Amino acid sequence: MKALAASARRRTGFHINTVGTIGAAIVLFWIVIAICAPLLVPYPVGKIVDFDFFGPMSQKFWLGTDYLGRDILSRILMGARYTVGIA
Repeated sequence: MKALAASARRRTGFHINTVGTIGAAIVLFWIVIAICAPLLVPYPVGKIVDFDFFGPMSQKFWLGTDYLGRDILSRILMGARYTVGIA
């Protein structure tokens, strides 16, 4: 088994790092989310969509609402866009 892995490393010229691959997949996931955020947000970011302040998670609001009745999921998705853009 080790000989097979060593020969594969010799052919490709590099060793696949599992932790690095997982990290790259997570970063790629957030980049895709940041690019597609305007298409994914269910409600406008600053709009008060519910008057149930601090509303719990539900089918309508997957992560609930904040103290002003704004959708948390929309705010997280658009926040990821700004964070990835700055990074």
